[in-house]
Amino acid sequence: MRMPSVRSYLLVGVLAASLGLGGCGSDDDAADKADDVTTTTEAAAPAHPSIELRDYSFAVNGELTAGMSTIDVKNTGKEFHMVGFAKLKPGKTLADATKAFASEDEKAGEAVFEDTEGTAPEGFVGPGQQIGITSDELTAGDYALVCFFPTEGEGAPHFTKGMVAAVTVAAAPAEAPTAPTADAEYTMASGKVTGPATLKAGEVTLKATAGAGGPHEFLLVKAKKAGSSFEEIDKYFDAEFEKKDGPAKGAAANAPFIVVGDLFDFEGTRYMTATLEPGEYFVGCNTSGEEESTDANSHAETMKVVVS
Repeated sequence: MRMPSVRSYLLVGVLAASLGLGGCGSDDDAADKADDVTTTTEAAAPAHPSIELRDYSFAVNGELTAGMSTIDVKNTGKEFHMVGFAKLKPGKTLADATKAFASEDEKAGEAVFEDTEGTAPEGFVGPGQQIGITSDELTAGDYALVCFFPTEGEGAPHFTKGMVAAVTVAAAPAEAPTAPTADAEYTMASGKVTGPATLKAGEVTLKATAGAGGPHEFLLVKAKKAGSSFEEIDKYFDAEFEKKDGPAKGAAANAPFIVVGDLFDFEGTRYMTATLEPGEYFVGCNTSGEEESTDANSHAETMKVVVS
């Protein structure tokens, strides 16, 4: 289950090849759709800033700040969605970002985006799910939010349908929040994930630490059927989301698993807060290495966790 990330597509330069952008419309079309994205700040500030993932747009509520901070990410759509952060170079705009995302020239991104090397709280959330992502890696500046997931029944990446947005991250407050108290900690290292095999149902905060062989991701999925293996889950995801023409309509709804959340490639520590129902889950890392999927750098660290 290799999740698309801004880091992998911008730095490795495989966006167009892996998502088949040749027939997804012109750069101008994508830029025009970006103008319709909803980005709002409401008067009554929530406990944390939030990013809502819709079919196919972002809605940002509250102010994002640098330093240790929590962002609530909620998927209210019917498809899988991700939020990727691409930091803009001075003077660059959302239209520049959208054209770079759609370009088949890997150097197009280099002219528009800062090389942040995955230092942003990127994440992937399943339909109807909500997680809090806490990290201290986000820096102040202007960003483009983007979703690279392929559209069900079409294959066109979500950003070509308008799922891009501009957001400004403010400087860290004078009294920056501290890291949250974790209910459990999981450590990913090449070939192994360690942590508790049982958790209590309800809201939990999980500390994810990237060990040797990183960067790593932190994946949390719930099996819909007791006794399922992660191999079954992984096989379904790869079969649907690596299709040249995109996943079938209803692929997310019909999946044998629920993606609670996935924190993309990172080093160091991040936190995920989620509300868990009783059942069988899998946690860990199941992604390619730093640049490409090879036997030498492929990570496959997962473990079953029972929530009761």
